[in-house]
Amino acid sequence: MKFRIFLFFFVLISYFLFPASTAQGQHFESDSYIIDWGNFNMTSGSKTSDNYRLTDTVGQNAPGQYNSDGYILKSGFQYIYEQSNQLSFQIDNLEIAFGTLIPGIGSTLFNTITITTPSGHGYEIYAHQNHPLQANLSNFIPDTLCDNNDCDQSVSGIWTLNTTYGFGFNAVGIDSNSAPVGIGTSQYFPDSSYFRQFADVSGSETPQIIMSQNLPVSNQSAQVSYKVNISSSQTGGNYQNAIIFTAVPKY
Repeated sequence: MKFRIFLFFFVLISYFLFPASTAQGQHFESDSYIIDWGNFNMTSGSKTSDNYRLTDTVGQNAPGQYNSDGYILKSGFQYIYEQSNQLSFQIDNLEIAFGTLIPGIGSTLFNTITITTPSGHGYEIYAHQNHPLQANLSNFIPDTLCDNNDCDQSVSGIWTLNTTYGFGFNAVGIDSNSAPVGIGTSQYFPDSSYFRQFADVSGSETPQIIMSQNLPVSNQSAQVSYKVNISSSQTGGNYQNAIIFTAVPKY
């Protein structure tokens, strides 16, 4: 039996940019308004060298970032330069082909997802499948329930036994040396022995968050593990489905 998964991803971007016009002076008027103010920004900029990057605002009272519960205030034109950071989401392998499976022996394959976010409050990555691994409408590999029948599309569970059948996945945050660190994923998968089902949209399940952060990140990666184990009664065939990842920046 041959098994193949096709992976797709979509990036949803939702943000607003408010461009600021240059102002020189303290009195402005037109047919519809008059503005008199104590001070206006005279200049702002972004300076870099081999050892530093500096953004500044000149002419404004009390520029800077101010944090409190429920909001972050960034006062000064210098913060518009943060908007130049681009959202990037990459998957290093878009086809997972398990090949021929042996009943009772689990098979696991991997790929890596990597995300960079603009300034803001981080990101969320959702995942779902278009349908279970299936050869036709009547022959499919069920989603795993994990060793203790305690996992589903939103809750992970331990899956280590060869007597536990089905298809599932996990995601574990890794560092630049590919060592597991769990950043962004530990709240969904405590370690690499925990798996869950992909949310099945053909069964009216909604995509689930599998990785997230509340701060901007640069090249943050996770290794995604795809695991399948079949019983001896599984019907032979070419089983496949599509996995969809959706990256959403938070503002």
